[in-house]
This record gives sequence, C-alpha cells and structure tokens, in this order.
Amino acid sequence: MMRWLVASILMTVSLLTGAAENNWPFDQPKSLAVITLKQIVVGKVKILRVTHDANDHGWQFLNPNVEIIESNASVVSLGQIAKLDPSILELANLPPGWSAWRTKVGEKWVKEKLPVQSRK
Repeated sequence: MMRWLVASILMTVSLLTGAAENNWPFDQPKSLAVITLKQIVVGKVKILRVTHDANDHGWQFLNPNVEIIESNASVVSLGQIAKLDPSILELANLPPGWSAWRTKVGEKWVKEKLPVQSRK
C-alpha cells in the first residue's frame, strides 16, 4: 500500500512538473544561458531593457543605469530570469532582432526592431 502511495505521489509530481513546463511561453528552454547584470541577479536594479539577438537568438536582460562592462556581466538561465522578474514572460514572442524597454517596473513593455547594425 505504501509503495503504491509513493508511486502515485511521484507520478502526480511528474505530471504537474510536465504541465508547468508545457506552459513555458518561450520557444527556448528554461535552461538556456542568457546574459544579464550582476546587479539584476542580486536585486539591486530591475530589468528595464531586453534584447533578442537576430544572429544567435540569444537574450540579454539589462538596466540602462548600469554600465555594460565585463565586470558587471552575469550568465544565468532564462528560467532564473523569469523567477527574478515574471513580467519577462510577456516578451516570449519578441522576435529575434527586436528589443523591449520600459522606464520602470510595472509599465508596459515597448517593443521595437533593432537597427540592422545592432542585429549582426
């Protein structure tokens, strides 16, 4: 009886985990490595700019008030970024070669196509 109960619980957890994965809005996995800033990861600043590269379909999650230099860079998973700021889930359909920005958290994301030289 106990073995059946444990198996039933494990199957339920597995199904629920799979269902959560099926609701993932991005066409890339949660484990995808993305570029962000250390200051975002530790919660000092919020994500105010997102870019989706045309050439490699990579993502950057940035804040214009933090200088983009190597010492500020951090590589995390797309899933971790979504946990830090669930509003980025709204940008799952942002096409490669586009960016989105806002001036503060809670505002609507403004989407725009990147200039050609920025998309290389």
